[in-house]
Amino acid sequence: MKNILATLCFLVSITLHGQEPKLADRLEALDIFDIEYVSDPQISADGEHIVYVRNFKDIMTDANLANLWIIKSDGTGNRPITSGNQHDDSPVWSPDGKKIVYRSSRNGKSQLYLYWLIENSEQQLTNTPRGPGKPFWSPDGLWLAFTMSVPYEEKPLVSLPAKPKGAKWNDPPKEISKLQYRNDGAGYADNEYSQIFLLTIDGGTPIQLTNAPYDHSGALS
Repeated sequence: MKNILATLCFLVSITLHGQEPKLADRLEALDIFDIEYVSDPQISADGEHIVYVRNFKDIMTDANLANLWIIKSDGTGNRPITSGNQHDDSPVWSPDGKKIVYRSSRNGKSQLYLYWLIENSEQQLTNTPRGPGKPFWSPDGLWLAFTMSVPYEEKPLVSLPAKPKGAKWNDPPKEISKLQYRNDGAGYADNEYSQIFLLTIDGGTPIQLTNAPYDHSGALS
């Protein structure tokens, strides 16, 4: 995939530098809002269908958005599974190839949804305070595993005295013990660790499997 993308970029570069385009044909900064691209293609177990993410941008909110589309392996039947100004991603086929679990921000924050291919229907699986990570199926197709951030309270190194009533003190110093303490575009990272959860495909309350004070992910790969 990386080699294909590199080749396409090289060919585009040759085209742009090999000729002097007309002014009206030049790529302008606002044209980025008209660019769409596909990512994360997932092939069904029987090889008959491919579900993929169709990415686009909203010029009014400067937001990166995405919907899920599905196409038959012979190139026919290309159609959307989801639509709207939201971000749908991380589609994963069930072992039997009849269902797709994915994440969607359609209700304001990312949650897990389950889509039935034959019935063309879907169900919201989670309603968690923080967005779940990419889901993974159990071999029997009855459970889903995913990571989700869980906040924690860090014991301060030094206990500061309480300020007198009515006093106006400066903000206390911020203690940092995690190596990754800032996120690009989001500022200081919250005090939280990524923990592993289990959920039945019927939905309900996720079961937290880990609680140690560090990030978890390797058990799902």
